[in-house]
Formats: sequence, structure tokens, C-alpha cells
Amino acid sequence: MKKIVLLTALLCLLIAVQSTFAYTEPQPYTNLTYNGSLQFLTSTGQGDSSDEQFVFMDNKGEWNLDRTPAQYPGTYTVKYCLAEIETKPYKCTTTPRSISVKIKESNAPQPISKSGLVYNGSDQFLIKPGKAEKNDVYYYRITSPASQKTSWRKYEKSPEDDYALPRAKDPNTYTVEYLLWPKTDENGDNIMPSDNVKGTPLSITIKSRGSSDNSNSNSGSSGGNHYTFYNVGDGSALFSSGNTLPATGFPTRISKPLSIKPDSVLYEDLSMRIQIPSISVDVELTGVPVLGDTWAVEWLGNEAGMLSGSAMPGEGYTMVAAHNHLNTQEIGPFGFLFDLDENDRIFVNMPDGDLKIYSVYANELLEPNDFTQIASISENEEGSLILVTCENEMTDGNYQNRRVVFAKLMN
Repeated sequence: MKKIVLLTALLCLLIAVQSTFAYTEPQPYTNLTYNGSLQFLTSTGQGDSSDEQFVFMDNKGEWNLDRTPAQYPGTYTVKYCLAEIETKPYKCTTTPRSISVKIKESNAPQPISKSGLVYNGSDQFLIKPGKAEKNDVYYYRITSPASQKTSWRKYEKSPEDDYALPRAKDPNTYTVEYLLWPKTDENGDNIMPSDNVKGTPLSITIKSRGSSDNSNSNSGSSGGNHYTFYNVGDGSALFSSGNTLPATGFPTRISKPLSIKPDSVLYEDLSMRIQIPSISVDVELTGVPVLGDTWAVEWLGNEAGMLSGSAMPGEGYTMVAAHNHLNTQEIGPFGFLFDLDENDRIFVNMPDGDLKIYSVYANELLEPNDFTQIASISENEEGSLILVTCENEMTDGNYQNRRVVFAKLMN
């Protein structure tokens, strides 16, 4: 009996020793995402014995026990082999192998418009800025057309640095490069990339008025197609005489089929959301173009529309419309806009992850074309956010007034 117990104990010990030195190759880490710090790219692996361990090649071409770390987005090649650790410099006892590992980018820069900007006679921003982390910053430059080539400019999300974001005026296709770069070196000194450093390219087109992508063109019109696009402005054109506040309501007593949205009316995906906690609003923001003497809001559904000519939130006057009732008789996103009180908060989630916070300072019931009153109230707070919906339904299902809420930027 004692022999059996002893043999069992020895067997367990042998299994434990073998498990300790079980051979496992280094494995790549998956789902790595840029976070501003160094991240190991692989596991360590384990050799057959304590005498041999996996070593990794550093950026000097030397083998060492430390795993390969990296910081910035990109695809990296990790080289490794087994080596006897009692002898330095380490020499491989197995054929070196390679692993490809990717660090994904988070909150990368994007073109302002996926469908293309439209020429409007003024400089227009070409990209939405990316969001860097910790001690890093994004640099930008225009690299084509050649006549527009610029040097690297740093952007740190402060208003005075907006000039660093690439802008252009004339119809053309532009290539903008972006680059993640440390703000300071390991000694704390400011550094910046030289002009021969290459970045990630983005292609952005400014179209001539009335032009369109082939993917959006229609045949059968002898006069050609005239497309209406969403345009970013400074907000000043929102108060032009002759405009009418958009009709953002359907009849409450009957369902009304939607008309078919013309192919020439192009909504814009803004990658933004608006949230109003006090009336339970949390919806997408869509760019809405002008159609005739007002804005083409009919097909918004459960989304809110940032009206063409608005400035980006935080950069000027921004007007947002949404339905009070949908064509299905359901309550729309702005159905309770009349309930907003002074100091209620409104949040706009920006494409780069930034959060704009607004505070309500006025809530008015106005005539559909009363832009004079809107301009007068807005002038009290430069850069106001203006929310619009319909109110006071008439017997024909149309609406007599517009509910207009004004909010000032808090951050």
C-alpha cells in the first residue's frame, strides 16, 4: 500500500514538473486598440525546460527576454525564438519565427462629409479631427493637389488651434494626411514631425454646384440633375429673410404615407447624437439640405436634423429640427419640446468623442417664418443651439406655430 501511495505521489510530481515546463509558443494578442500607452503584442510562451526561454528581437535587432511592446496604431511584426538564457548575448536554438499583430485605431480622423462637400465660396474644413490619448497629438497637412501642399500642423482641440485643421475652398479632390505623434520626447522637449514623415491619407472632394457622384445620378432628365447637399456654415444664413421654419409634424388623428424622397435630396450621416434627458430624447443627428424655401425634413423619422448652413456645435449657431409627431401617429423625438425649462441640459455627442453641453435659456412659440425673432433671441448668446418643432395642429393636419428652444454652450 505504501508503495502505491509513493508511486502515485511521484507520478503527480512528474506531471506537475512537466506542466511547469510545457512547451507553448508565444501567441499574438487580439483586439488591441490604441490607448496612448505601450502595449505588449504577444504572450511570453514557454519552452520545454527552465534552461531555454523565448526571446524577442528589439528595434536594434538584438534578442532579449522582454516582449515586444508598441504604442501607435499599425501592423507590427514580432520576431522570436528559443534561446539558452544562461549565455549572453542570446543565441537562437530554434529557427526564428514571426507573428503579425495589429493595434487598431480609435476615434480616427474622418472626412467631414462622406458624400463630398459642395463649393460655397468660402473655406471649408475637410476633416473631423481624431482624438489622441495621453501624451500624443494629431498632426495634419494637405498633400495634394500640389498647389495646396502644406507642412504638418498640430491640432489639440482648443478653439485657437482650429486653423491647424485642413481647409480648402475651390472644387477639387484633396488628400489630407494625418499622423499620431508624441507631444514631447522622453526629456520633455517639444518635438514635431519633419515634412518627409508620411501619414495616413484621406481623400476629400469639394464638388461644383449641381455636380454629383455617378452613384447618385439618374437618367432620363434632359436638363441634368441638380442635387441638394447638406452644407456646414457659420450659422448666419439660418436667419435669412424668405426662409420658412421647416414643417416637422404630421396629423395626429390619421396615419399619413410618406412621399418618396427624391434621389437629388441627399441626407448626410454626421456621426453625432443629441440627448435631452429631461424629455427622454436620445437620437441620431442627420444633415438636412435646403429644398425650396425651407429644409427637407420630411424623411427624418425618429432622427433629428441639423439644418444646412448650421455651424458645427461649438463653432457658431446650430439649428436642429425634429418631428413632434411621426406619419404613423407616434410621438416624435421633439414631441415634448414645449416642456423644456430654463437651465435644462442638452448634450451633443461629437464624432471625435467630445461632448458639447448646452443649457436652455429661452423657450418660445413663434410663427413659421419669424426669423427676425429667432435672430434677436440668438444674438444674446453667440453660438446658440436652436431646436425647432411644430405645435398647434390645425383641422387640415398642418401646424400653425413652431416651438423654438434656445440653449447656450456651457463648455
